[in-house]
Amino acid sequence: MVLLLFVFWSIGRHSSDPVELEDHRERYSVCLDTFYAVILDNQRLVVSPEEVREGGNRTLYIGFYLPEPGMADLTNCNAGSNTQWIFQEKTA
Repeated sequence: MVLLLFVFWSIGRHSSDPVELEDHRERYSVCLDTFYAVILDNQRLVVSPEEVREGGNRTLYIGFYLPEPGMADLTNCNAGSNTQWIFQEKTA
């Protein structure tokens, strides 16, 4: 709390006008038609080729399908990490 107050005091001390930050990063647009919610149901955990543990867990991924690059930009709701899934044709 003390550090946060110092940062605000320090910014206000050196500038009389509010600082405006501009973000020029390229963004993509999404719509609800491309929203995905995927539940991955793992039945086994493969630690190594020699160690396979029975009993799994479920992981919820949410995000959007991006048609331009042909991928899904998803967030792992258990870990809070981001992942990209590329869809491929089904193989035999």
